[in-house]
Amino acid sequence: MPPFPRVRPVDAGAQALVVPAGTTHTVTATTGRWGAVVVQAGGTLRVGSGDFQLQDLTLASGAALEATGIATVRIGGRLAGADDTAVRTATGTAGRLRVEVLGTNGGLGLPNDLPAALALGQRARVHAVLFAPHGTLDLGPTSTSTGALVAQHIRLGTSARLQYEDGLQPLPGTGAPLAFADTFHATEDHVAVVPAEGVLANDLDPYAYAPLTAALVRPAR
Repeated sequence: MPPFPRVRPVDAGAQALVVPAGTTHTVTATTGRWGAVVVQAGGTLRVGSGDFQLQDLTLASGAALEATGIATVRIGGRLAGADDTAVRTATGTAGRLRVEVLGTNGGLGLPNDLPAALALGQRARVHAVLFAPHGTLDLGPTSTSTGALVAQHIRLGTSARLQYEDGLQPLPGTGAPLAFADTFHATEDHVAVVPAEGVLANDLDPYAYAPLTAALVRPAR
């Protein structure tokens, strides 16, 4: 068995995000930080390639989380999905969207306590890799999941169907880390202050078990 995939701490933002019913909100940046995110009925939160952090994600009936590139969505609290919701990639295979839910179950956090850390209702459609390392992953009746589900506990509703697809391994040609440009500013005669994560803050490796590292390469003389 492979080791449990690495999950990083979540540094969620404070600002809430609401996607109105029946609309699509597209995130064009390669990073994003929010507090509570709510996608109302029939709405879609669409992200491209990058790393996105939020505190909680609520998908109302018929709502969707969709990735158009290789994306990691990290949730510090819980993911709560109503009936007929979707967590999916727009193109390619399931490994292009990795959703990490670091919250615990409600109550005392026991396996059957509600709400589950990651819960999707009836007829949910998943084409992604889902992680709930500290709680239960609950997939409702007649739901379908293509990808991989990794959690402390997994609870499947009646007639739920699972299909494994490249969830823990890199795809040929797409396994390399994703590096995005960095910009830092400083005024003249002052020291530039770089955040703790430095140049790696907006970079990610959706398939890595070990933290990313960076090395300064000096040109040959």
